Amino acid sequence: MTSEFDIGGAEYPTNSDNPSEIIRMADEALYESKRAGKNRMTFYSELKQDR
Repeated sequence: MTSEFDIGGAEYPTNSDNPSEIIRMADEALYESKRAGKNRMTFYSELKQDR
C-alpha cells in the first residue's frame, strides 16, 4: 500500500491577515500542487514569485 499527497499552504500574516483569504490562498496553492504532479507541496508565496 502506498500513500500519495499534495499540500498547499499560505502564511499568516505574511500573505494576508484575513483568515478567509488565507484559506483561499492555501486552496489555490493546493490546486497548483495537483496540477504539477503527485506528492507536491506548494506555498502561495511560491506562486507569487512565478507570476
